[in-house]
Amino acid sequence: MGFVLLIEETPDGQATHSWQRVEDFDLSHARHLSGGDKLSGSIVFTATRQRDCHAEFNDCQNDCLGRPLAPGYEHVLTRTLRRCLHEHA
Repeated sequence: MGFVLLIEETPDGQATHSWQRVEDFDLSHARHLSGGDKLSGSIVFTATRQRDCHAEFNDCQNDCLGRPLAPGYEHVLTRTLRRCLHEHA
């Protein structure tokens, strides 16, 4: 089950928002809005799949370990962390 966030402008220029279930939202009348490059009146698809948090964690860890350690922080390295940093260098 998914949800659609609707953000609409009221006649007085204010913005309102509401959440609707995907099953209750009719995209057929709004299909022409999704391809435009204008910001007003567009549909933005934000997610088409569930997040893989473990894969994101692994990517973040690999990115972090791929960077050099800041000067003055060598004292925090354990033998295991030194080996891990060496493997990612």
